[in-house]
Amino acid sequence: MRLLRSCYRWFLAHVPGGPVRGPVVGLVALFAINAALAFAPWSTATRVLVGLLPLLAAGLALVAYRVNSGVLERHRTLLAHYADVIYDELQPLVHIVAWEERATLAANGDAETEVTVTATPAADGVRVLRLRFQAGWDQPEAQRSLVKAVVRGVLVDELPGARFAVSTSWREDGRFDLAVHFQEPIPAGSEVRVVVTLFWPGKCAPLMRFGEPDAFAYRFAGSVPHVSLALRLPRGVDVFYDALGFDRGDPGFVLESVRSPADRTEVVFSATDLQPDRRVGVRLDVV
Repeated sequence: MRLLRSCYRWFLAHVPGGPVRGPVVGLVALFAINAALAFAPWSTATRVLVGLLPLLAAGLALVAYRVNSGVLERHRTLLAHYADVIYDELQPLVHIVAWEERATLAANGDAETEVTVTATPAADGVRVLRLRFQAGWDQPEAQRSLVKAVVRGVLVDELPGARFAVSTSWREDGRFDLAVHFQEPIPAGSEVRVVVTLFWPGKCAPLMRFGEPDAFAYRFAGSVPHVSLALRLPRGVDVFYDALGFDRGDPGFVLESVRSPADRTEVVFSATDLQPDRRVGVRLDVV
């Protein structure tokens, strides 16, 4: 018995915390009880009844987990809403100085994106930088839950720094809100640079899998001196592309494509002195 207790304590010490802990412990307990039933001197009916108890407990635990998940999601939605109220009331909290984005698209529609954001706080005490992203189609909720985001600072020598804490939420219109929480308040007028790495399964599925045109567009609340986007397509894939929100040849805009030695097409867009609430970008159509 002492050995069993020691094994149980060791097992609990190595099971990760959070929502996964309960199901893992319950599953192991289910196997342990069923193994013990194989050696218990009981009738078949008793073994069946006792064996059903862990299943009932697991079912109740699953129901409780889903209820708690729903409550947690409602709390996250409310928190995001009131954060928006505060953020919008105090606008502009942060001025975006530069937005430099590079995205690599996979043949199945997955996208790996790296965005370097340079920003300047408009007031002292800024601790949060809010960024928003969106796919060009209404993704299923199950697929949205697979989106992963990591944010790091950029050091003086251009090397990535330690990760920042982030909080995320989804809006009903499909926008993905990402809040970057700084360790210390950022002084007004100083410059902060962060690198956002996003892995977004299926973000470009309509374009890459179903051949539907897709738009990659930007709209900022304030003026932004520099915006750039480089879209790297899978090897051997060609695209048609159009300007979105501007005409080719307009001053301050660049839209072109290049082909790398590895036979990968890259569509490049950039804008200088982008005005507030102006939606611009590029529209792609796979050949």
